[in-house]
Amino acid sequence: MSEILLFMFMIFILFLFFIKHPLMMGLLLLLNSLMISIISGFIMNNFLLSYLLFLILISSMFIMFMYMINISSNYIIKPFKIMYMIMLILIIIIIMYYKYMYMYMYKMSVINNNLFYKFYSFPNYLLIIIMMIYLFLTLLVSLNIINIKYGPLRK
Repeated sequence: MSEILLFMFMIFILFLFFIKHPLMMGLLLLLNSLMISIISGFIMNNFLLSYLLFLILISSMFIMFMYMINISSNYIIKPFKIMYMIMLILIIIIIMYYKYMYMYMYKMSVINNNLFYKFYSFPNYLLIIIMMIYLFLTLLVSLNIINIKYGPLRK
């Protein structure tokens, strides 16, 4: 399972070298952050931290997206043929390993029920509180950055 995710992660990174449109780059960064979160969830056997990581990455990418939309001009996204071939290869790989992924996910859900309880024990709950405070401060800062009374980012 993790080999497939790593392979998809590397292919999405290779796409970044061929794409020039900021909207498509943002989409690929979103997919890469999703892959990083899933891989880290499988490695740690706990998806709560990977979910928080994904939320932090999405919030920062949303701020970058707002800046890029206001700064960049509108032009048409040009499709390229290599992307279609690689997407076809990815779909074939996902179909081939579907049964393996289902078995692995079932095994992961049955094993390690104690990790959920260990996550909220003494040394770890401080990390959760710090992450929640960080997310709240990020929300407040992003709201102050895009305050409507100052007008648009470009004139």
